[in-house]
Amino acid sequence: MKQAYNQENRENVINMYLCGNSITSIHNSTGISRTTLYDWINTYNSN
Repeated sequence: MKQAYNQENRENVINMYLCGNSITSIHNSTGISRTTLYDWINTYNSN
């Protein structure tokens, strides 16, 4: 089942990544799929 994440969740996760956390560690701590995390970060980087 697909779960919806709000903008605040996305921003928190992107900040975790920008602070040096790996995709794997973010995935392990949040349960968000690696594919979703990469999509969010790629979207952030393209802006």
